[in-house]
Amino acid sequence: MTCPNGATSSRWAEDRSQERAAVIRTRFPTAAGRPCKAREQCTRSNNKSDMGRRITLRPQAEFEAI
Repeated sequence: MTCPNGATSSRWAEDRSQERAAVIRTRFPTAAGRPCKAREQCTRSNNKSDMGRRITLRPQAEFEAI
């Protein structure tokens, strides 16, 4: 996955949501988000020591159906 500013995700993992639905979790490196001028568009976190932006997605077929 690539963010609007060009950073690419560092990890993908298939997982289950709290409701046990199939999801895909992806993470961007912390270093990619800290200096980004568009950071406010991706996250509300003000924690400079957090692990980087994390996004949870539905599997592609389910996402497209919705």
